[in-house]
Amino acid sequence: MKLISGLQVASGFDPSKWVIEAQDPTTNSTRKILFNDAIATEVAARLAKELTIIGNTGLDTTPATLGNLPSLAAMDYISAATSILNACELLDIALKATNDAAVIYTSVYLTNAEIAAIYTTPKTLINAPGTGYYIYPIAINVKHIFGSAAWVTPQVITARIHGASSLFQDTFDVLTGTITRMCKMVPTTGSAYTAANTQYIENQPLELTSAANPTGGTGCTARVDIIYKILQW
Repeated sequence: MKLISGLQVASGFDPSKWVIEAQDPTTNSTRKILFNDAIATEVAARLAKELTIIGNTGLDTTPATLGNLPSLAAMDYISAATSILNACELLDIALKATNDAAVIYTSVYLTNAEIAAIYTTPKTLINAPGTGYYIYPIAINVKHIFGSAAWVTPQVITARIHGASSLFQDTFDVLTGTITRMCKMVPTTGSAYTAANTQYIENQPLELTSAANPTGGTGCTARVDIIYKILQW
């Protein structure tokens, strides 16, 4: 797919050949304009309007600032409220809303060495989502696959947004014992409520960690299943 002025089109289609057509219902006359000509001078203005419109402050009602759109509106009976720019923005917003509503599932695997260093080097579960967004975990399950030797000093593992207090905690001591087990991590504040504590931080990864490194395990691995959403900050 190619992204062309906010619209996704199949590769191989040439937008320079696209024609916008409008008809006067009174005279039944038809006006046409090339798509590229219509958007040629509106691109910068459209980008400038992006955050304003996504911020729900209203659609553009001043087409005089949008390059070719005024003449197009006058000639082809396209009003300001239904301009090409606004149509493209509404499409962008609809696509974004669909993405925001999506529930995502992923699994992350840990080696014995990664488990043994989980405090020193926390394991990234979900990468930072980008400026203006944060990770909202819905559920996290941990499966510990026993190897050949148990952890001598198993640790309680937690999931947190990097730099924040923990969000989910393993209350089942999943690393303890000599069998393969899976547990559901439960939400936790991670520390007492104070003005300085945080649970969610903009554009930071979700990671798995613990209060100290486990020791003694041999041949053990783990799988972490995460259900989450990416939401606007």
